[in-house]
Amino acid sequence: MENRSGTPSRPRIPGYFIAIFRYLIVVGCLLWVFYDIRPERLPATLSIHNWLWIPPAVFFQLSSFGLQGIRWKFLLYPLGRLSWLRTTQAVYAGQFANGMFPMRIGELVRVYLVSRWLAADFVAVIPSISMEFLFDCLWLAIAIGTAAFLVPLPPALLDAVFVLVIFVVAAAGLFAFVVFRERKTPHRHHAAASFIEKLWNKANQLFHRLLDGLHGIGFSGAFFGALLVSLLLLITQTLAFWMVMAACGLHLTFWAGAVVFLIVHLGTMLPNAPSNVGTYQFFTVLGLSLFGVDKTTAAGFSVVVFVLLTAPLLLAGFFALHQTGLTQRKIREDMLDTLDRR
Repeated sequence: MENRSGTPSRPRIPGYFIAIFRYLIVVGCLLWVFYDIRPERLPATLSIHNWLWIPPAVFFQLSSFGLQGIRWKFLLYPLGRLSWLRTTQAVYAGQFANGMFPMRIGELVRVYLVSRWLAADFVAVIPSISMEFLFDCLWLAIAIGTAAFLVPLPPALLDAVFVLVIFVVAAAGLFAFVVFRERKTPHRHHAAASFIEKLWNKANQLFHRLLDGLHGIGFSGAFFGALLVSLLLLITQTLAFWMVMAACGLHLTFWAGAVVFLIVHLGTMLPNAPSNVGTYQFFTVLGLSLFGVDKTTAAGFSVVVFVLLTAPLLLAGFFALHQTGLTQRKIREDMLDTLDRR
């Protein structure tokens, strides 16, 4: 097939095919969560026993994304100085988009906003997002590994952590290689005649620009500051989750609550449905089952904690996006135009 410009178009998987598969996963997770529960007991599990725990839980949840704004500010130093309020606004706006659309589209939204405010290239901002993901994986692996000494964990979870550790070590090694490698003069690409050559040249240019972005971050003071803030971010999110457990009358220790949250965090790291609905409930119930919580109670709690920790975030994200003066449609069109120019 050829498009209007006469160049061959690449075959694509129909969008509805991917959407159907994605929502089948959501439905499957929710069916498992609510299968074999006691319906007569479910309303009681959806109630809050102690509302005093809710305000600090929401505060810690919202504060964690403020910390993410600080972390991102550090990682963006090679591109320019942006205020903490701006980076946090972009983070919240991205979280709102993540709540409305699947596959974590919000990550691209916040990259777009920051590239606009810094007058920087869209691609140049992406390495900072990559470092955030690496930091999150690192602390998550350390946290679950530490929890394994305090609480017996199932072999399947330990296997997942082992895979995560391998990824972190490989990614950290690659980052160190990029930082310490000798930078070479960019290679000039000759005019390509074929579609394959053009595609290769574009991919090669993109790859080297990403490497240059990682090299710019380096092992600076800002790098280690961002690494420390990543730990604080994980701690505040864990506290928010555990406080909702206390509010709902789940009498588990903080360490048990931390393990449940880490399981949820690990299970929802890969992009999926909007706000991780379905997988969030699935891994919450799975984590609570390790500590003897019955499935009906766990299913009810998975709904309560999801609503209490997600709704305020979506409201804050909506306000942050509104303050930019941009609509989701405008952002989407600008991003598509940017990607087309690549």
